[in-house]
Amino acid sequence: MLFRSAECGHHYARAMASWAAVLAWTGFRYSALAGELTFADRAGTWFWSTGHAWGTCRIARAGSKRTVEIDVLHGKLGVKRLTLNGFGEATLHGGKTLPAGKRLNLKLARRAKA
Repeated sequence: MLFRSAECGHHYARAMASWAAVLAWTGFRYSALAGELTFADRAGTWFWSTGHAWGTCRIARAGSKRTVEIDVLHGKLGVKRLTLNGFGEATLHGGKTLPAGKRLNLKLARRAKA
């Protein structure tokens, strides 16, 4: 049987291709098991979405430092580590669970080169 509905048929691939562009531009990755949230080191405000939550990430650049604000607009987000690809990371000891309406503010410094 051939499905022709918008969700399961020929329109599904087009929607997923658009979502891939968002992931490529923002560098967004999330592992719920590890509690790891990753973004590209790109200033701006970006949308993110996991299986259980969605919201925005604001990255501001100031020389060799970055300020990152994670806003949870719906659901709950568990975070143990935030990484900005090619820049640095912040580890939240013990991790945090952010419910909707909460914000996580982090300041990151450039990772020392090995």
